[in-house]
Amino acid sequence: MKHTLHPERGSALALECLSSSQPWGALLGRGKSIETRSWARRNRDCLLGIHAAKAFPADYAALCCTVPFQEYLERAGYVWDAARSDNPFHLPTGALIAVGHLLAVDPITERTPPPPEPERSFGLYSPGRFAWRFGEVYHLPEPLPIEGSLGLWKWRIPDDLPREVQGKLAEIAARARTPFLTVEQVETILVDPLAYYANGPGGPGWWCHLATSDHMEYGIERLHRIARLMGLKGEWFQDKPRFPHYDVRGSRMRRKALLYGAQEVSHGELATRCRRSPTQCWLPEQGDDSNRATTPSQLTLWGE
Repeated sequence: MKHTLHPERGSALALECLSSSQPWGALLGRGKSIETRSWARRNRDCLLGIHAAKAFPADYAALCCTVPFQEYLERAGYVWDAARSDNPFHLPTGALIAVGHLLAVDPITERTPPPPEPERSFGLYSPGRFAWRFGEVYHLPEPLPIEGSLGLWKWRIPDDLPREVQGKLAEIAARARTPFLTVEQVETILVDPLAYYANGPGGPGWWCHLATSDHMEYGIERLHRIARLMGLKGEWFQDKPRFPHYDVRGSRMRRKALLYGAQEVSHGELATRCRRSPTQCWLPEQGDDSNRATTPSQLTLWGE
């Protein structure tokens, strides 16, 4: 199902975003079609918001006045200001500046031929990195000041977004044949804090729970998809009648869950939102030995 923005009502939709330092963000779609990163995204062929990072180091600012950066910034309509050595082209920072169609994420190896100029100068193509290849990129008429984050993060599209921008985003989504995320999709996959369990599936340790508040087919499938991205096996799924979930061990795996879109909530909120019917739940207390569970699945409901 494809989602588009309604030009009159606005939309309860969300957009995954990627923060990029300037001047690289301003040049995406303007002579630059590849964003190089040290990490990959498995899900490609999607829309991504391009956020200009708030930090603008002095060496990045100086780079704006070198070849080929200055030429392509001027082509994009930015004007050089000799009095502003800290930001000579008045590039927007700390704001959403564009929306792009991510086509593919390709690994860069020793056999990968470097792209032609100016693309080569706009990225770091050393082996082990990844080339994020973009198709159409739409730069917003006015940057939207918002706070970014590391990795991929999600931004709820405001209802008061100008109609012109809403219409343009809807056109891009239609041409790319790629939907926006609904807010419900963003907020249905939940993960709770780590707590110590004496007899976890892999032995004593710190565990948390990855669950969904949407128990329809799509919600369960999205839970499985995020679990696969994290590297969890399908047979580890706890298909409980009232609390379907995955047990997740350790802070590294929990960070992966957050990276792939899980929402961080308390033990109580996860139990309330993810249980299939109202009943009493066992909730572990961190730091209290008397309340430590025997297994992570004791967060499931009494009587199961």
